[in-house]
Amino acid sequence: MSSELATKVAQRLSQMCQTPKAMAQREWIFATEGKVFVRVTQRAINGALRPTIDLATIEIDEEHQNTGVFKQVLSAVEQVAQQHNRCVFVENVLNEILVAPLQKYGYTLLADSFPPSFAKEISAKPTYKTKI
Repeated sequence: MSSELATKVAQRLSQMCQTPKAMAQREWIFATEGKVFVRVTQRAINGALRPTIDLATIEIDEEHQNTGVFKQVLSAVEQVAQQHNRCVFVENVLNEILVAPLQKYGYTLLADSFPPSFAKEISAKPTYKTKI
């Protein structure tokens, strides 16, 4: 079962990716487990301008931490990115606990970023599956 936050993120990002806009689209998404700030934009990843879905901020309420909500949100973002041929960019990872899981799921640390940011080119299959 997917979290309410992951479901809302997937639904809203799908809508945002289907709406062509010249400017970046950005939005806070709220649910019972916490909130996420996302952007649908373009940015230079490994020297090439790529369409991206940016996961700029994710705040999981204390009672929902360590329950898989972060992993479900990340999976939802990856699935939408796959459907819309976008790269996933995780911005300014200030929580050191998230570095190892991001690398485990195939995210690459961008060398020129401080605080650390990560990117992942989405292939034909997501790293892991979560029902949404």
